[in-house]
Amino acid sequence: IFEFENGYDEIFKNLKYPKEAIEENIEGTVIVWFVIDTLGNPQCIEILKPLGYGCDESVVNAINTSKIKPIITPRGKKVAMAFSMPVNFKLKKEGKMEKIIEKIKSVFIE
Repeated sequence: IFEFENGYDEIFKNLKYPKEAIEENIEGTVIVWFVIDTLGNPQCIEILKPLGYGCDESVVNAINTSKIKPIITPRGKKVAMAFSMPVNFKLKKEGKMEKIIEKIKSVFIE
């Protein structure tokens, strides 16, 4: 079993929510498939379930910039391995107080 050098936090640390997706309130899941070669480098990255709005590209970039340990068998041999994973994009919702403040601002500023 392979692992990201710093756990799954490594890929999510590198993941950016695309501006276009934020502006369009896009949420959903990208499913990605890739191969980890014997040196720990991601290869053959493919998006199996796209979301669009820059999210797919963001996932590919996050994987490409993640430090992944090589996969080593119990006998100590480095092997390549295919892997797929879901990556969820979910916007943070504004709280009730923030909505009230925005409403007040829009009344007094306009």
